[in-house]
Amino acid sequence: MAEAKSNKPAPARDPVEEGEDVTYQPGHGDPPFVTWRGVTFHANVPVRLTDTHHLSAAHDNRFFRVGDGGESADDNPNRDPATPAEYRRHFVKKINKATTCLELVKAFASERRLREDAGVGHDDIDYLGHLVEPKLNQMRLSEGRSDRELMDMWLKHGVIDIPWRG
Repeated sequence: MAEAKSNKPAPARDPVEEGEDVTYQPGHGDPPFVTWRGVTFHANVPVRLTDTHHLSAAHDNRFFRVGDGGESADDNPNRDPATPAEYRRHFVKKINKATTCLELVKAFASERRLREDAGVGHDDIDYLGHLVEPKLNQMRLSEGRSDRELMDMWLKHGVIDIPWRG
């Protein structure tokens, strides 16, 4: 005899088991990353946490946001970043996707207006510079380019002074 199939929906998963995204949101002059309760957080980059004590502490800490915090440019890829935090997340994705120096230089150079509209400040640029420089150096070496060739690439795309270097 065959077993009867249940029409009951699968039990809902406990959100704590799934975890929640926790995002470090530094203030002006704060470091671009912190290690808090044994977990390293980079500014404006969510980290999935499942520990209830950690999540509870994050809710009570003004430097951390728990959950998604409403619609952002991440939720709607056709929407431009509207805040510095959104722009940082947006450009971190570009850094991670870039496979050549030219691709990364063009991405940064072409978004000047977007950064201005989102209110991106010096601390945001410094943070991005800490991420761009090692990636650019790695790609430059793998492409066999000199420092001078990379600088010429920046100049060709209208970037006279690399903002996080100066």
